[in-house]
Amino acid sequence: MDLAADKLIAVTKENKKIAVEEKSFAGTSELTEFEKALGQFSIYKLAIEEKEADRVLYLAMPDDFYRDFMEDPFFQKITQIYSVKIITFDTEKEEIVAWKN
Repeated sequence: MDLAADKLIAVTKENKKIAVEEKSFAGTSELTEFEKALGQFSIYKLAIEEKEADRVLYLAMPDDFYRDFMEDPFFQKITQIYSVKIITFDTEKEEIVAWKN
């Protein structure tokens, strides 16, 4: 799978094929970074559905960003509307914290 993403990783988890788009959200504006990530996620999701319908796309983000930004009800609604599956990770330990469906 090559969608020209900065960090788009195809893996298997518990016998399920997934793709993970990793974002740092380290730009000057968290909102602008989220808008960009949501747009890219939507494009990648459609492309994956065309090429590998059995693969599920996840958006990976730092856990602190998720807690500070994404737990807002407005952004929760956006992730529901666009069916964004999220993985949060600890940037210092470089490990997954949570899988959000």
